[in-house]
Amino acid sequence: KLTIRAITFKDGYASMGGGIFIWGLNIKVDLELCVFTWCYALDGNYGGGAIYVANHPGITVSIKGTSFSNNYALSGADIYKS
Repeated sequence: KLTIRAITFKDGYASMGGGIFIWGLNIKVDLELCVFTWCYALDGNYGGGAIYVANHPGITVSIKGTSFSNNYALSGADIYKS
């Protein structure tokens, strides 16, 4: 399990998941007290300006006390699950 706590993701950009790209089997990610701001996903077919979560078996993402602002993608400006 990966726990990410009290981290600011700012001005990130990628094809998918400008802040975080979560991919793999049986992945557990906890995001606690994080900030995602001004993150961009540039791929027109996918999204997740802040977070992209792949559609793989066993992926669990828990988000607590986390804020999202001014993120951009054609699909899912903040969070996109394929």
